[in-house]
Amino acid sequence: GGLHAAIDASLITVTKGYAVTRISLLAGLGATRGREGFFIVPDGSGAVIPLYNTQGLLYSQPVYGVDGALSSASGYDHTSQAVLPFFALTTDEATILGAVTEGEAMATICAQPAGGTNPAARAFAQFTITDTDRREIDQSSQSVRELMTAQGSEKGRLSVYYQFCERAYSYSETARLYRRTLVDAGVLSPREDTERHLYLDLYGMVLRETHFMGFPVTRQTVLTSFEQAQVILGALRDAGVGGMRVRYLGMANGGLQNRLADGYDIESCLGGAKGFAALQSYAAERNMTVYPDAVINYVLQDGLFDGFSSGRDVIRGIGGQSVAHTTVGLAENKPSKELPRFPLTVSKIRESAAALTGPLGKLNIDTLSLSTVGGSLESNFNRRDYTTRADAQRVMEDVLEQLSGQGLGLIVETGHQYTLPYVDAIVGLPAGNSGLAVESYGIPFVQIVLSGHMEYAMTAFNQSGNMEWERLRAIETGASVYYRLMYADNMELKKTAYEGLNSMNYAVWLEQAVASYRYVEEALAPAEGTPILSHETLNSEVAVTTFENGARIYVNYGGAAFVTDEGLEVPAAGYAAA
Repeated sequence: GGLHAAIDASLITVTKGYAVTRISLLAGLGATRGREGFFIVPDGSGAVIPLYNTQGLLYSQPVYGVDGALSSASGYDHTSQAVLPFFALTTDEATILGAVTEGEAMATICAQPAGGTNPAARAFAQFTITDTDRREIDQSSQSVRELMTAQGSEKGRLSVYYQFCERAYSYSETARLYRRTLVDAGVLSPREDTERHLYLDLYGMVLRETHFMGFPVTRQTVLTSFEQAQVILGALRDAGVGGMRVRYLGMANGGLQNRLADGYDIESCLGGAKGFAALQSYAAERNMTVYPDAVINYVLQDGLFDGFSSGRDVIRGIGGQSVAHTTVGLAENKPSKELPRFPLTVSKIRESAAALTGPLGKLNIDTLSLSTVGGSLESNFNRRDYTTRADAQRVMEDVLEQLSGQGLGLIVETGHQYTLPYVDAIVGLPAGNSGLAVESYGIPFVQIVLSGHMEYAMTAFNQSGNMEWERLRAIETGASVYYRLMYADNMELKKTAYEGLNSMNYAVWLEQAVASYRYVEEALAPAEGTPILSHETLNSEVAVTTFENGARIYVNYGGAAFVTDEGLEVPAAGYAAA
């Protein structure tokens, strides 16, 4: 049914003093000089690239984003992550789909159109065997960039499964083929519950800078207590919102600026364990599920005698330095007020995950949000604890299997493919592509793959600049409605590490959240939770999505009504079902 090609990296031998850094696997397979056709690449939700361009532009993107242990990961990153490890090449006669099945965390997906100095179009996976990085050193008042090579290398299997289609597949057909591949591999399972939920993030406690008697102090600031959460959920319920899934961020282990998760200590300022138990009971009686959040792979607070050492428990870069992540603002080009995040070693991640299970059981918590697990993956270049990204992925899979195996329902953000077998849903799923110069347009490839098998939400509606557009995009891609809310006034985020978040006060957004939920729920009702069969853009403003039960839904982003060939009128900035 296809071709499995693999490299056993443990068999690679090199002359002393040298290193194999990358290997391209079957880079010429399916190469074509033809100009009719396209590539499909996993940039964000997916993108299409023509087989020919005169500039000779190249697409190259690491699966699961840039390795956070490398200096190249610092700064502002404007690209969308690749969450599915695949590539496809379609000519006017055939399609080749490549799925990276082993070592995907070490893979970079490449698509090289013909044109310029490139004689043929080709797509392939390139694997990192030995990581390299650069650092700047000063020599005689001049800055010199020095190449550094990691002391260890990948030793696992690196493999790609190729499927050959005897005719040209559309991107929708290719997505369905990839979906079947994941189902056959046990990565995806059909959804038994087709109910569409409203997804909410509620924010608990944050540390805020203030002054006392003229001295700067840091105090706990309650953004949403457990009693206030009941007020928010009750208001939504009374307004007609049905099922809800609620992630409660910053409710334990130090709040949003978390300390090491060596247990699950619910913040007393929010109402403590009793207050959360009351919220759980309230939600369960009303078809709502609350997912308390835990951060197991990062630490923001480095306190005394808390079981965490920023020197011992943090991953290291190739140069030996401890790694700390900070956000760099695009406009200011300088670090934000956000506290540095310390990425933990895999051994510490295992400890944190193991330390959660007992306390969660005592608190009768059977759901969990892992807000930082599904969107980041780092190596560790500490010579005494060397870990490749593939090693880190295997640990994450073990942790997810351990937690879900204990009956915990899980939600993650972003949704790297290795998380899919273990989670109930994904929020923050990439909603579009990066708009790279080599790309023609974005496609909802990821959404087609996941539809009918996984509930997903993309950008939080109130974190977007265009609410109307987000509604239509959810309808077009079969996504759920998603909001980020808190009870406190928006000014409470000033002088905190989270003042960059947009307005989240629930009173401001309650009416619009209800309206958005009803609008999308009504539009997608004919689909009945079935998978997407096909997606097509009719012009730059109108798209049509067809579901496997036969429902066909048109969305119109334009300012004028659109009439289909069948005579169906799709209103401006609206939708119509056929």
